Amino acid sequence: MLGFGVFGSGLSPRYMIPLAPSLLLGVVLIARAGPRARLTYLALAVVYLGAQVRPALDALSGPRRLPRYEFETGSAFLAAHGVRNVVFVWDHELAPIMDAATLSQVGGAFFDRARRPVSIRPLVVPPDQDANRLILDAAQGDRPGLIWMFNRNGHTSAHRFPPAISKLDPRWVCDAQGDGTAGALACYRRP
Repeated sequence: MLGFGVFGSGLSPRYMIPLAPSLLLGVVLIARAGPRARLTYLALAVVYLGAQVRPALDALSGPRRLPRYEFETGSAFLAAHGVRNVVFVWDHELAPIMDAATLSQVGGAFFDRARRPVSIRPLVVPPDQDANRLILDAAQGDRPGLIWMFNRNGHTSAHRFPPAISKLDPRWVCDAQGDGTAGALACYRRP
């Protein structure tokens, strides 16, 4: 589990939490077996204390600005420009196993809440294909738009093919949220 946590791409720290007590007990037992157990205990206490002090110092420095991996802003952007047909792409490793109706509901959630009648077309993009091209091909109908949720760190299309909708077709106007590594791109095509 530790090796997969360090070298794997799909495991986050929260999955490692159940292993922490046994690992820390192992560290203490190894320290106890050493020739200078008391000195080693003191060193471990300093390390553990340092791990506890850092989050407190971070909290004092104010809230951190996290990457914006959300699409509410993009949905409002599209609604403000009268988009009626939206291609919704959640470019994530789990998207292929999700039901198309569920993806459609997720993509339309903010439009529904704002009572904006929009047709949502979910699109699942394999990681080895260029989502830019597939999205542009799928964006049809009256007043088309798109929302592309992406994470370029995963095994995703955006990892190999970064979002470049407006570069490929200058008729598209886009609003990006996030830090370029993870985020959402919302675009509409000028009439």
